[in-house]
Amino acid sequence: MCNYRAADFIKCFMYATNDFLNRTVLTVSDGQIRGKVVNFEFDGKLKNLTHLIVGKPDSVYCAVPVNKIFKKENDALVFMNGEDFLPLDKAPLNPVRLPVYGTSGALIDKIKEARFDEKFRVKEIDGGNRTYLPKEIVSASVDTVIIKDCPLPRKRTAGTTRKTKKPTTSTVKLDSKVIMPALGAGDFNFLIGRKTDKTILDRQNEVIIKQNAEITPDTLRIARRNGKLLELALHSVK
Repeated sequence: MCNYRAADFIKCFMYATNDFLNRTVLTVSDGQIRGKVVNFEFDGKLKNLTHLIVGKPDSVYCAVPVNKIFKKENDALVFMNGEDFLPLDKAPLNPVRLPVYGTSGALIDKIKEARFDEKFRVKEIDGGNRTYLPKEIVSASVDTVIIKDCPLPRKRTAGTTRKTKKPTTSTVKLDSKVIMPALGAGDFNFLIGRKTDKTILDRQNEVIIKQNAEITPDTLRIARRNGKLLELALHSVK
């Protein structure tokens, strides 16, 4: 019977696996009793109950989709067509009685029951220690349920590469035609009065300053305009 606590009020509108277990299953089209519900099949993330496992002792068990249930409120679960019952060809994924492990490898709990809504969407999974929500489930199989209890490595999507920092300084090829960012001639005033150990040419191969000539303010101005200040500095001598 429902009381007025919020959590219990919500549960009044949910079903549990125990509400269906051992229920008689019948089909209307042929008037047959197919047996009783003996097990359940959930999806791999335990977000939905997908099939009921139905059968009789000493008979082949069948899986039938839950969305084919016609009526479920009374004593028997009613289906319309027997064609919906297919022989079970694998062990069903049912979390009840399975151990719960964390991603850390720790044994945490054991599942007692699963609760779902009218559309068989799983809302809660009860363990001996606490209740789990489907979003906590990392994976599940016929062997175990795994929940996240420690950080997991990030998945790198296909085609993405790790971003690398661009170097804060750029390299300059002295023989290239790429012009350096314009620098104020004043930044290189320390060169005035020095001499060069080679002839420095501009972009049109005209002479900016000859070898062994003295660097003047005009030299700096012309070198700056042609992006040759760094080359001038590298080949300056006292």
